[in-house]
Amino acid sequence: MVREPHYPLQLSKELGISQQAIMKNLDLMEKSGLVKGKKESSSKGPEKIVYRPTSEFTLTIDLRDGTFKANITSPSLDETNIQPCEEKELDDIRAELSELDKGIQELDEARSKMIDQRGTFMESVSEKIMDYEMRSLLYYALNEPNWGVSEISENLRKNENKTTDMWNTITDICRRNTNDQ
Repeated sequence: MVREPHYPLQLSKELGISQQAIMKNLDLMEKSGLVKGKKESSSKGPEKIVYRPTSEFTLTIDLRDGTFKANITSPSLDETNIQPCEEKELDDIRAELSELDKGIQELDEARSKMIDQRGTFMESVSEKIMDYEMRSLLYYALNEPNWGVSEISENLRKNENKTTDMWNTITDICRRNTNDQ
């Protein structure tokens, strides 16, 4: 559907998913503003609804021990360095795409290593905290380092004084473990 508009039966065949599941997801995506359906006449039967994306974005999901993060990135609007494809030969375009894909792969690998390192830090701290409620607080504090106690309390739906007490306990546990080493 990103390469060109598709109708549900095309998507069903291409993805190997039932047409009913495709329709359900397209409906949700359309309600969310991610795609837009448009009726088009067909030479082979009744009108069809074709769907096309309404915006471009990259969705990155990190699901690891101690980490769940979803991030949506929209493309940059700065296209000053991009040459029009009409001025290039097909083989040159393919070579450039290959280089771009290689660069993206290298970025993905470097990102994965950083996520692994982040996970190691998260695990080294969270394994010291035995209480589930305190670990939840710890995960918020580590995943949102710019948040104060009030923001964390609000997101955990906890009393701010209780959150402060829990945070002080966590800090003491980590301090004791650091001094023991």
